[in-house]
Amino acid sequence: MAIINSAVETLVHTRSVQEEITLKSLMEQSRDMDKNWVNHIVDNEAKTNFALNNELKLVIQPVHGGTKAMDITDTAFSQLCTRMGVPAKYIKKCFEAGKSNLAIENFRAWENDNTGNMLVRESDGVARAVLSNSYAPFDNFRVLRALNYTMDTKRFIPTQVYMSQEKLHVRFVDYQPLPVGDGTGSPLYAGVILSSNSVGAGSLSLKFFIYRSVCKNGMAISSMGGTLFRQNHVGEKMTDSKIAVFNRAFMDIDRLSEMAIDLVKENEGKRLKEFEMKMYLEKARLGMKLSEKSMDKLRLLVGDGGTYEPTKWGLINGITELAQDFTLDTRYEMENWAGELFTQTAA
Repeated sequence: MAIINSAVETLVHTRSVQEEITLKSLMEQSRDMDKNWVNHIVDNEAKTNFALNNELKLVIQPVHGGTKAMDITDTAFSQLCTRMGVPAKYIKKCFEAGKSNLAIENFRAWENDNTGNMLVRESDGVARAVLSNSYAPFDNFRVLRALNYTMDTKRFIPTQVYMSQEKLHVRFVDYQPLPVGDGTGSPLYAGVILSSNSVGAGSLSLKFFIYRSVCKNGMAISSMGGTLFRQNHVGEKMTDSKIAVFNRAFMDIDRLSEMAIDLVKENEGKRLKEFEMKMYLEKARLGMKLSEKSMDKLRLLVGDGGTYEPTKWGLINGITELAQDFTLDTRYEMENWAGELFTQTAA
């Protein structure tokens, strides 16, 4: 099988080994990872210079270099099919059902209609992304190096890290406690979430977040200026001078911390009535597409006898704790959902 499934994404908790995890150590790890990237430009204007062979491998004739045949990740295969207007799930279903000839026939029926040039990102002999040739890679080392130039590394400590060659997700925390708690006696801290992707599955961003060290859950805030920096991978390539705008982003941390403190204080002790709690729970279920099992856990976390008081702030903490049961992408979406609910507490 030539289509390679991506590994399950988890968030690694590193606070207990904080002495070993620094921004510089992450830079060194990412430098080694990024050395494996090979970028191929495939010119399809005059003729189609890519195909799938009978083993479902991607075969390309890049502008520089000879013909290459390589395995392809599930992400890259979906990107390739999307560019051609072919349902990736159907092609894979044919192949998995032993109807490889039908899969190849369907693919080849459309491949000659593709005239757009492509950027194929290869690593270790595997095509990991099939993108437009206007895509500007922001690889992990360059991002982390730019951050090292602009961030106060003594103030912000990498606390939770997920890093692969394809994806970067680092949470930096300022361990000076905020003058408010989480309602259970545990301190809260301000921080930033750095998120990036090297295979076209997300933008580069910095977001403000609130961190609870007792259970290592966080709440990402996108609105009210909480998105400190966001850049799509299109146009100008990553340069240190361009990412120097990180510096301006960090200047906003203290203002956002004050905003968060005010919102927590405003909501503390305001118990929700039974119908209000039901309304918010239903809103959470629909907004995050939670299963009944997840809803049962959330109900146990929030309310009389639960970990958190039956307030909107308690519900928000319950959601961010529940989010730890999920993979990284889903967790991040849930934390953003909780952050949006948090910024609406003044309404």
